[in-house]
Amino acid sequence: MNGDAHGGPTTLPWGVVFAPQTPAGTQFPKHSSASDMLYEWSSIWAFSLYLWTTRKRPAKDGYTTMRYLLLYSLGRFGVEFCERIVCGLAHFGLRNSSA
Repeated sequence: MNGDAHGGPTTLPWGVVFAPQTPAGTQFPKHSSASDMLYEWSSIWAFSLYLWTTRKRPAKDGYTTMRYLLLYSLGRFGVEFCERIVCGLAHFGLRNSSA
């Protein structure tokens, strides 16, 4: 966890205090930050569970892969968008590299 994917300061119990030499540690020293990595991992786990339970449904070749890519993209956008809007860390909810 190098601190490049982080949210703003938080009082939530799963907040993460990053090392001082990381981007998050530099921006929010000694403060607990929301962890985008935890939110992304949770969404990927939920999507994988859904796809595993629906794997036996009849479908065309590549359909499950297409659903995974779609769900992952939506999940990643949702995590980034919500985290940046809530924390006010970027323009229009996007990171500076995405805006």
